[in-house]
Amino acid sequence: MISLPCEPEWITGNLHTLQPNQIAGADAVIHLATSGVSPKRVSWNELLEANVVGSLRVIEIGALAGVCRFVVAGSSHEYGQAASRFSPIPPYAPLEPVNPYGASKAAAFHLLRAFAIEQKLELF
Repeated sequence: MISLPCEPEWITGNLHTLQPNQIAGADAVIHLATSGVSPKRVSWNELLEANVVGSLRVIEIGALAGVCRFVVAGSSHEYGQAASRFSPIPPYAPLEPVNPYGASKAAAFHLLRAFAIEQKLELF
């Protein structure tokens, strides 16, 4: 159990309409939103818009609001084929997605990681 100094503030809605004032003053942003979770299949375009573009927008808006620490939920689907070589899957396993959802989550990870490095943000 992790003790928090206060209750988290939940923000719901569209990733593309998130505004800096909604997260200003936050110690960290925990991004849990995603699209295409099995068994619900969605189009490649929806995966790109929600999981990649939407995730980048969350981090960009957070940075504009002055937040420096981000936690982004990943998926075992990102590991794909690599999962067959490990038990359990370690965090250093390569990302080898084999389905559209996993590919979109892996793409988001690489994009967000590069953005965080460039902007000197903490990303977990």
